[in-house]
Amino acid sequence: MVIIVAQKAIEHNLDARYMAKLANCESSLIPTKRSDFIQPYGREESYGLFQIHTRVHKNVSVAQAKDPVFNAEWTAKEIKKGKAASHWVTCHKVAKS
Repeated sequence: MVIIVAQKAIEHNLDARYMAKLANCESSLIPTKRSDFIQPYGREESYGLFQIHTRVHKNVSVAQAKDPVFNAEWTAKEIKKGKAASHWVTCHKVAKS
């Protein structure tokens, strides 16, 4: 999984170490991981390497979120848009350290 993450980071001119640390924090690099966090509606609907929250990001299906290539590509694009700190609040801080 680290290779996929690094490839997407390089393709988008991002720091590969940062993205790998972010993915490790979010999912332990398990591409099909589902969040264990409990929301008022039940178990959070975040999936994949970077835990895309499909309830919030309705344009992303669960199958897409669990696809490591799609997930890493989507995440790289979101990081390029400057959304890392808002999408991955805790793990962004961990990955930056």
